[in-house]
Amino acid sequence: MKSPIDIEGWTDGRILEHLQDFARGKYRVLEIGVWKGRSTIAMAQSITGVIYAIDHFLGSPGERETNHREAVSDPLGVYLDFLANIKEYGVGDKVIPMMVESHKVQFYLRCWSLLKPAGVMCGDDFGWKGVKEAVVEFFIERKHGQPMTFVDDKMWVVKKHN
Repeated sequence: MKSPIDIEGWTDGRILEHLQDFARGKYRVLEIGVWKGRSTIAMAQSITGVIYAIDHFLGSPGERETNHREAVSDPLGVYLDFLANIKEYGVGDKVIPMMVESHKVQFYLRCWSLLKPAGVMCGDDFGWKGVKEAVVEFFIERKHGQPMTFVDDKMWVVKKHN
């Protein structure tokens, strides 16, 4: 199986392995923030069902002047790169891309209902204030999910148990 580590992105190989472990054997995974698909593909290679890949493909606001210029000038191009990558890695039948208009984390978290018990929801950018506030509110204050796991200081994972 071809490793997606060569796809442009920020998730290192160790984190990809952890995400694959969380996703292994699951029927549904929901990933918030997929960029060009590095982590999406890693998890899709481990699941038995589908992964919902949600993003607006515009990059993060604070990085648009540096790392995400490509997304600002051509967001459709980033999305097309994502689609090409999932096809190249042979996981197109397992990935359901969801291009959304905004990067409102609360919208993404409402997608929790797409998951069945034993499904996994994960996302990146926990260090960003808005992301952290929304994730904490949804999973801790409202008690919608089970305990949250952090793969590193930015990547969070929640398994749905009920």
